Amino acid sequence: MALKRLIPASLRRRVRGNKAYRAWWLERQVAHPRPRRPKGVVVFAGLSRFHLSNPGKVTAETYLPALCTVLREAGFDTRFVTSVAALEGALDRALPAFVVMIYREEHDIPSGARLDAALARAELVFNHPETGRIVADKRRTNEVLTAAGVPMPRMVSAADAPVFSNAVAESAQPVQVVESGASLDPFRYNTEFIDTRIEYGGKDYYSTVRVMCIGAKITHAFVRARDAAQNDASVHTKDTPVDARMINDLHERLVEATWDHLSDIARRVSDALGPGFYAHDVLVERESGRVLVCETGFKFDNKQYSGALEPIRHLLPAWQPFHSPADNARNSAPHLIAALEERLAASSA
Repeated sequence: MALKRLIPASLRRRVRGNKAYRAWWLERQVAHPRPRRPKGVVVFAGLSRFHLSNPGKVTAETYLPALCTVLREAGFDTRFVTSVAALEGALDRALPAFVVMIYREEHDIPSGARLDAALARAELVFNHPETGRIVADKRRTNEVLTAAGVPMPRMVSAADAPVFSNAVAESAQPVQVVESGASLDPFRYNTEFIDTRIEYGGKDYYSTVRVMCIGAKITHAFVRARDAAQNDASVHTKDTPVDARMINDLHERLVEATWDHLSDIARRVSDALGPGFYAHDVLVERESGRVLVCETGFKFDNKQYSGALEPIRHLLPAWQPFHSPADNARNSAPHLIAALEERLAASSA
């Protein structure tokens, strides 16, 4: 404590923000020692400007140590790296290596020939930069996933019916519902409008399902909703009423009732894009019951949703095991371990 008082607060902040310090600090939080005879090594690589602490993608300080603890208990060593040189060093060990890339695909994708060469040596790469370049562009994502049999809203060039118009890149951007017959901005991502209204308590709500996956496997899914009286079909966490009965009811109708469709979507997306920590945003159409992917991207946990529902989390059985980032990591880890074990078995066959 006395030493801490001797160090200026500004210097302490600079040290805490240093990428090498962050990697060291995360390593110190892992609760299990390294396995003596590891089956392989999982390398978490933060090579973008946010390094391992990436806002909106992962709550690094709690999610990553909890995940690494379970991995080490299962016999996999873990490493944190924040440079290509450190990644190369982690891959030089005589162990099968699995890389988990952490970055914001919207505008912060790591690149370079040296990185490509390093990643080519890994057994598996989760959130590969090549995948990031696809999901960063909603039109390209639609083309790739539609070709792979993933149900998605149809892209349109004319408003012969209502059109949902969104930014081509970036998430949480302003959207428009363009009425039939109106002109479209060709530089936006324009798709058929999917009516996701669902009735609860005598009112209609626009709805979405967020499906969290590691590779082809769903770890968990949750609903979001927005009062249709607001005349805005774009649904986010902040729009969702903090109402346990409503959320449990919508979970049963939109998640449990469509689970087979959601599982098929998760498999098809993974087959098309490769391994990743994904968040698929899914629409369930009001009249037809069609289940379609409107967006996908990389995401490890959903801290914003947890914070919004903190007052009622004890009333949400489906969300309870994934409420905190650490619980999310612990309860999602078996899906990651299964993917690693499957790859090791295939490599040794």
